[in-house]
Amino acid sequence: MRRPGFVSLDYTLHDLYNLDGGSASKVVLVFFPPFTENPRLGSGGPPKERFVYDSFWEVGSRQHENSALDQQVLPQRYGYTAGKIPVIGIDSRKPGSYCTSEHNDYSTSNLFRSFQKIHESQRPIGKTVRCFADITVPPEGRISVIAPSDNFSHLPHTIDPDSHYLLASKRGLAMSNLPMPKTTVVDPTWNTDLVSDEAYVQTEIQRMVDCIDAHPIPYILKLPQTISGMGTFKVFNEEDKEALRARLCPWLQHVLRRTNKSNQHLFPGSLVVQEFIRGLTMSLSIFVTKTGRAVFVTCSDQIFNEKGEWTGGIVSYKRQTSLEKEYSGVATKVAQFLHDNGYYGPAGADVLTDESGNKYVVDLNVRLTGTYHFGPLQGHFTRRGLWEAMMLKHYFRCSQEVFEKAFEEELQSGRVIIIGWAQNETKDRSYGAITLGAEDELSLQQLAQRIQSYESQE
Repeated sequence: MRRPGFVSLDYTLHDLYNLDGGSASKVVLVFFPPFTENPRLGSGGPPKERFVYDSFWEVGSRQHENSALDQQVLPQRYGYTAGKIPVIGIDSRKPGSYCTSEHNDYSTSNLFRSFQKIHESQRPIGKTVRCFADITVPPEGRISVIAPSDNFSHLPHTIDPDSHYLLASKRGLAMSNLPMPKTTVVDPTWNTDLVSDEAYVQTEIQRMVDCIDAHPIPYILKLPQTISGMGTFKVFNEEDKEALRARLCPWLQHVLRRTNKSNQHLFPGSLVVQEFIRGLTMSLSIFVTKTGRAVFVTCSDQIFNEKGEWTGGIVSYKRQTSLEKEYSGVATKVAQFLHDNGYYGPAGADVLTDESGNKYVVDLNVRLTGTYHFGPLQGHFTRRGLWEAMMLKHYFRCSQEVFEKAFEEELQSGRVIIIGWAQNETKDRSYGAITLGAEDELSLQQLAQRIQSYESQE
């Protein structure tokens, strides 16, 4: 008999990777955001970088402490439904990401404490390393990552890193045959031999910005590699256009100088301008098998804060059967496109439905999505009569132990699940990824409000 408070999943990534001739035993999951800068992890990345990421350029103050907490929680929440697959996280509290180690110090860690509530038969194999150089894989093993990074260049991948980078870019979606709003790609005409020529750089920046300015309002501008809503800008009027120009020029200055002969073919400085269409957007999560078959995982609504940053999602389990049918056509097209380009594994697409019922793929996440676990957790919640669920990320001024005591009843009943948790060194600030279930939307919102407004009484 399974103990109260323990989680039983309907299926895991291990099960999905084994479908259609796949082999989960050859997969190692490495979850670390390559676009996050952290002084302890080698800010700016290795020299002469190949894979350029700059989604965090607009939120500079969010780095350092908050970024370190993000890095600790990310492998927990992404790895929660891995099943019996190794999940590797980098312990950002330990110095030296670009170190060279004489031995590989794999060890279970408090970093994966959240996994202990998963039934042992499905519990991921959480491992931490102190630096990127310490990551190894077994014979014939390959790593699956959120996004390719120079930090992992010494390791074999499930997908060719260059192909993965191109597929994950907004330019990659724009150049696909998937249904999408009218889209224009503005590529740099970049001569890497002239990178030190300031006049050349400024002329190229002006040319690209002028191309954007010429686009009729309203439109959406997307940087090539974005995540969680950052790096995407809505332009509705001239004031928005001026504000965008002020931010775009320094970004281009920064990114174009990071373009070199090893990454020019990856178009790290390209911009995507897309027609703005009004409608409802649904987040679709699927698994693309080795044969290119789309396995439906979940359809959910996304939650964004006032800054437009992604902070979670909501799923209605009673609607999943009808939503799977409604989005099956899009899921098949997305899976076929990714498979044709050498990809298999978890993926997500943001699908917009306009007033006429037309469906457009407005974003493509060639990786595990933030709400992927809604699918494997469906039975856990619905067996308890909980038909609505939410995942939220929140900062707390208490420890995990204090939070668990305050919500002991909800945790024991399975109504609340801690997907990931991290605490800063002074123990006065924590960051939690919480998934909660309720009987209806009102009860869900009330429980979410209790959690988000909780203040420790220590």
